[in-house]
Amino acid sequence: MALAATVAGTGPATADSQPTPVIDGVPYVGAELRRQYDYNYWGCRNPDGTSEAITLEWLRDGEPLPEERQGDTLRILPEDMGSRISMRVHPLTPGNQGCPTGTQLSSETQPVKASSRAMGWTGRGNFEPLARTYDGRLILYPRTYTYDKGACEGPCPAYRRSWDEPRQVGQGWNVFDIVFSPGDFDGDGCNDLLGRDAAGKLFLYPGDGEGGWLPREQVGQGGPSSTPSWARATSMATAPTMCWHAMPQAVCSSTPATAKAAGFPGNRLGGAGRS
Repeated sequence: MALAATVAGTGPATADSQPTPVIDGVPYVGAELRRQYDYNYWGCRNPDGTSEAITLEWLRDGEPLPEERQGDTLRILPEDMGSRISMRVHPLTPGNQGCPTGTQLSSETQPVKASSRAMGWTGRGNFEPLARTYDGRLILYPRTYTYDKGACEGPCPAYRRSWDEPRQVGQGWNVFDIVFSPGDFDGDGCNDLLGRDAAGKLFLYPGDGEGGWLPREQVGQGGPSSTPSWARATSMATAPTMCWHAMPQAVCSSTPATAKAAGFPGNRLGGAGRS
């Protein structure tokens, strides 16, 4: 899993040091952010004597997020798109040996982007493939990533990964000659699938974030006279747009001879615009 930054290699904090906390994670809807572990707060003590007594406060564009979103980790939601996330660290025993003297503020992330295909299908920000069998069954291969603080003597933290039990999440998908994921096409924070049938009609299957589906809808017409002409497309892929909300768009190439490509942006409502 990609990290937002790596450990700078600083030593343990002293009472008069003012370390800059680092956010670990990637700024995409569906991802999870946390403070990157280091030794800067080893002297901050809880009443029971355990160390790392700190409180995190998450901010969006410099303003604190609601109380229900505060905690050790922050799940990025669709409403965060386009905003920058930062974090304050409040030591509970400031000034102790090995504990900073006051509240510290991290740098801001890049603007939050829409969920990408790499954010997975179960709402956990995990890399999870889907596969279609010869008889049209759709199989989800969930993965679990377990966070580990690591030794912090090099890049830190670490993620332990393992495969979960595969499960069927659809059937009858052999009616489509092309099936692909545009990431989050309808702007609800969950990854989606697009499928084209033999008549050239394009259907959106919105993911529910738990490996299942919301009701499908048709988002494109077939036939040689339609615009866009999904029936004439020989292949499809996705690419990010250049606009602020970074919504994905579908790209279809026409024929190998012309090698032309047309982009049809997602409109954040599950529809495709014109090229």
